[in-house]
Amino acid sequence: MLILLPIHLSAQEMEVPIKLQYSLIGKILSFDRTLKIHSKDDVVVGILFQNKYRASLNVKNQLLECVKADPNNKIDGHAIRWVSFEISSGDEISSALARENIDVLYITPMRDVGITDITNLTRSNHILTITGVPTYVGEGLAVGIGAKGEKPVIYVNFSASKAEGADFNSQFLKFVQIVETVNQ
Repeated sequence: MLILLPIHLSAQEMEVPIKLQYSLIGKILSFDRTLKIHSKDDVVVGILFQNKYRASLNVKNQLLECVKADPNNKIDGHAIRWVSFEISSGDEISSALARENIDVLYITPMRDVGITDITNLTRSNHILTITGVPTYVGEGLAVGIGAKGEKPVIYVNFSASKAEGADFNSQFLKFVQIVETVNQ
C-alpha cells in the first residue's frame, strides 16, 4: 500500500521517543542485506544535527545517551560505532561522511536545510538514511520512524532506499508503510 506524506516545512515533529527509536534502528539495520556486505569491522552510524536548533541538539544528545547505556551495541555481530557531526555546508558533510566511513546517517530535526542536499550526498556514497521525522521520508530519505496512535510505524521510501544502496529483505517490507517521494 502506497501512501503519500505531505511536506510540512514548519513543524518537524518526532512522534516516537528517542529511546524507542534507538532500539528500532538496530532492528531496522539488521534487515538490510547490503549493510553486512559493505561493513568493515563495525557499522558506523552518523548523527547529523544542528547545534543552534534546540530540537536537533536534544535528539543528538538523547541518542548518544542511549548509546552509552547500551552494553550490547551490535548488529549481527558487528559493533555499532555512533558519531555525530553538525551540519554546515555540503562540502563539510561530504568530507565528514568519508572521514568517518559512515554506513548509515540518522538525520535529526532540521531547520532551513534542504533534504535534497543531504540525499544527493548519501545516494552518491551509498549511505542509508534514517530519521525520526516521518515527513522527511516523503522528501526523499529512506527510512523514518513515526507513530499511528500509540504504536510505532516504520516508513520506507523504497526508491530512496534503493538509490542509497539498501536491500531490505521481504519479511521486513511486509511490516512497513511504503512512502513515495513527494515531487517538489
